[in-house]
Amino acid sequence: MDTPETADETRVVVGVDGSDDSIGALRAAARAAELMHATLVVVTAWSQAPTFGRTPLWLPDFRREMEHVQAAAIDGAFGDRPPAALQRVVHVGAPSAALVRESEKASLVVVGRRGHGGFRSLLLGSTAMSTVVHAACSVLVLGGGARISPTDAVDEPGSRRVVVGVDGEAPSIHALAAADRAAEVLDARLDVVTVWPRFAGELDGTDDLDDALGSVARAQQEAAVAVAVAPSRRGTVRYVVREGGVSAVLVDEGRSADLLVVGIRSRSALVEAFTGAVAITTAAHGDCPVLVVRGPVAARRPTS
Repeated sequence: MDTPETADETRVVVGVDGSDDSIGALRAAARAAELMHATLVVVTAWSQAPTFGRTPLWLPDFRREMEHVQAAAIDGAFGDRPPAALQRVVHVGAPSAALVRESEKASLVVVGRRGHGGFRSLLLGSTAMSTVVHAACSVLVLGGGARISPTDAVDEPGSRRVVVGVDGEAPSIHALAAADRAAEVLDARLDVVTVWPRFAGELDGTDDLDDALGSVARAQQEAAVAVAVAPSRRGTVRYVVREGGVSAVLVDEGRSADLLVVGIRSRSALVEAFTGAVAITTAAHGDCPVLVVRGPVAARRPTS
């Protein structure tokens, strides 16, 4: 069923091109929309038709073909039971531009790590990468087989994990708040990870340096948790302090996790490159769903 758009609705946007990754993203987006009591907006886009001089060489049935691709993906993801609150959007233009445009009115955008286009050897497709960098809201990136764990699954107590990278800066505080909300909804343990860089030279590996850096990192973590994590949950937080590359450590800690959460600093690809592209690299290599958080999350917490 397609629902009309209202000004104050919560929206989860997902990009669909018919690829396996996009169908997996569609299922995950539906799960996220269910948890957020949001409308699911399914977006399919194609590039502008070629031109002869200034005359567009339109293919009359191309929009209809894209609508069929979208409908087939929805049917493949949900069968005869699609979400009740669902909107279908078909755009002319680059898929990343369409998703960024839709993100202006959304709370979350969900993308598959790879689509049909581009080079299959790339870990993160151009659409996913551009959406992560430029979207106006948070972005959930899923690789093949990654999914959001159902809240009603019977798991061993404490087996679910949400991992979040924290460095004391504002983007990581926003990421920590989002990770705490996700951990609460999923009934998962929250692992707070802080990384310090390796130092080459004679100081590397000395006990005094390790102790000093570890103390600073733990203080940063505790200060962030005091700000962003609900008081009732602070006693269950697991603190992880490690040396190494930030993205590599986060990916390693996120293995077999239910969700890996990172903050992003800018909507500029150039700025993000100079700040280390932690969000992009983590989204490219994480083997679980990776939530890239932009800006503060809403203060309202789930009631169930």
